Amino acid sequence: EPLPAAARDREPLPVPAQLPPLLPDFAGRTDAVSDMHTLLTTPGRRAPTVVAIAGMGGIGKTSLALFTAHGVRHAYPDGQLYADLRGADENPAEPAGVLTGFLLSLGVAAEAVPDTLEDRCRLFRSMLDGHRVLIVLDNARDASQVLDLMPGSVGCGVIITGRSRLFGLPVTKQLSIDTFRPDEALSLLGAVIGHERLDAEREQALELLRLCGFLPLAIRIVATRLASRPRWAIATLTARLANEQRRIEELRVGDVSIHAVFELGYRQLPPEQARAFRLLAVPGSLDFG
Repeated sequence: EPLPAAARDREPLPVPAQLPPLLPDFAGRTDAVSDMHTLLTTPGRRAPTVVAIAGMGGIGKTSLALFTAHGVRHAYPDGQLYADLRGADENPAEPAGVLTGFLLSLGVAAEAVPDTLEDRCRLFRSMLDGHRVLIVLDNARDASQVLDLMPGSVGCGVIITGRSRLFGLPVTKQLSIDTFRPDEALSLLGAVIGHERLDAEREQALELLRLCGFLPLAIRIVATRLASRPRWAIATLTARLANEQRRIEELRVGDVSIHAVFELGYRQLPPEQARAFRLLAVPGSLDFG
């Protein structure tokens, strides 16, 4: 839809393109991608479109957000802004610092960045008024961390990811994503190791994916390990993961590990919940979510 004349006559902003690169083998989530694409590209909106994606660590929130963001960037010709808010870390990003980065990207001189969070927020929203900019806020801690990062312009879109659902924000749609279905898991594994290799050991592959809990990050780790060892049988890695005492350590490749993702979640537990979690690990035959 055409922009108002006043917006067309304004000084053009620099066009930031901050989206991290896509994974070359993204798989699954077709319904979620379709829903988000429709929401973020439909004209005639009355408010900025804000989509929040929630799910446990390693579930693929960032991959889904970036895949969708790249797919809709044509609808946001004035640029794309990205920030990792480190919401699960011990030192989450401060909104004031994130706004400083955004303002600098939009052409504000460093000495002209306001001193207070409130003034930075006002300037940020004023600069985006009448423009179409997509903002990806990855790994948010809670609503309070992102509230001041929300644009006011109806032409803007926002994708937020986080481990918890966000309440108290003007969210257009809340998505809660779960582990992969078996067909999605097989699709990702085949995309990384090759479908011919997958088809040769399909039953062993399904067992391997089951041992990964159909968790996308765990699947990507085992797929990467198999891809780096083309002579390994899938059954070899399946047997290694069958040992529950070693499974977490096996789910590691390079600097990426399931242990690190789970550790962040564990540190966020209150002491009594952390103790309960440890006690639940004692009975060897007990399964729990």
